[in-house]
Amino acid sequence: YGVYGSPLRRFCVRYAIRNATALLPVHESLYDGINSYAFDSPRKTGVKSLVPNIRGSIVTLYNGFDAEFWAPDSSLSKEPIVVTVATVPHMSSLAARTRMARLKGLHTLTETARLLPETTFVVIGVDAPALPSDLLPLPDNVVLTGRLALDEVRTWYRRAHVYAHPSLTEGMPNAVAEAMLCECIPVGSNANGTPTLIGETGFILQHPDPTEWAEAIQSALISEAGPSARRRIIEHFNINNRCTRLAEIVRP
Repeated sequence: YGVYGSPLRRFCVRYAIRNATALLPVHESLYDGINSYAFDSPRKTGVKSLVPNIRGSIVTLYNGFDAEFWAPDSSLSKEPIVVTVATVPHMSSLAARTRMARLKGLHTLTETARLLPETTFVVIGVDAPALPSDLLPLPDNVVLTGRLALDEVRTWYRRAHVYAHPSLTEGMPNAVAEAMLCECIPVGSNANGTPTLIGETGFILQHPDPTEWAEAIQSALISEAGPSARRRIIEHFNINNRCTRLAEIVRP
């Protein structure tokens, strides 16, 4: 959506999308969907509402995930930790950082953390200087890791009992699936592809209400559905299936 701020970029993107042989959204809502999670009235999502007269075929091709890399470690025990991944660029303006933090649901997450002071919340991918001032000071039980290498991210997933994904809008969020493969219990917003990943293995929130999020996280912390979450991703979002389907589409 950001490209629509520039008339030239908007023209280029619309031309490319309209004239492509095929569009391969990773979730159907990125072509034509509705997002009612954080809005007073449901909003349309997807390129169909932005680019009229698309000529190519539309084929939803879900993301695939590497279950060998993203896997639990039997030597690590699950801890009462809630982990999330969010990126807020350092060099962007205050307005842009505030907008990004809100879109990632960090305001909801920090208010939820205040309601659960005995639970540790770990936010991967951001550090304090990047956060807008209205999020500071953070509660004492919120830990910011900054950017991490993938193996370090995986270690947090292996330790955490819960993965929280409070984004206001989404596509098909990789972090949710990767954490589920490490047997985290997913708690996510009802936005775009997030519920498709979670299915019946976790908790899906209808509103960015910290009280509702706190209740769901408390339930997730005592859930034993971690192995079921991993099986769901392996069965429905396997990277080999994506590779095979992509080859079929590109070379029919």
